[in-house]
Amino acid sequence: MWLTTVLRIGRSVAMRMLNPALLSSAQVVSGLAAELKAASQISHPNLVKVIALMEWQGSRCVVTEYVAGRTFAEAITSGRKLGFQQVHALGRVIAQVLALVHQKGLVHGSIQPSNVMVASGVIKLADLGLGRLARSAEPAPSYHAPERSLGAADDLHALCAVLYHLLTGTHPLSQAQGAG
Repeated sequence: MWLTTVLRIGRSVAMRMLNPALLSSAQVVSGLAAELKAASQISHPNLVKVIALMEWQGSRCVVTEYVAGRTFAEAITSGRKLGFQQVHALGRVIAQVLALVHQKGLVHGSIQPSNVMVASGVIKLADLGLGRLARSAEPAPSYHAPERSLGAADDLHALCAVLYHLLTGTHPLSQAQGAG
């Protein structure tokens, strides 16, 4: 669940309330904190900036920059397919962001249409640092590689699966293997 709030300094932020069941141990929380700290050190115009992991009203939440836009999950849900030029441009932008993330030794781990946004014509990739946590609560079908590894190759497989879905309107896992 995402909330939007305005800090006292007048800056809008997004707050993602984390499911307490996913934060079952101190080890999970400390791992999440380390990943979010590393994610907060990366700056890119097409990456939603991670600001903090904090407790708010008794719940842990991730604070990020607020992006007033729409996700590509909304386009898929509405049945809208994107054209080749749009998908190509989107793929280039997200691949460039992932190249930086991977160069810094991090993995996104949760590439999916709901984490790719567009606001005022700018593509933004959200949820960096939440990949491991997202996998434990992920609904099927996902966009991950069949091996379900958490690495750069899985990020790239997921990106390709998302681009395929946006281009064809069909989730890649809904196709019989070898269909095309």
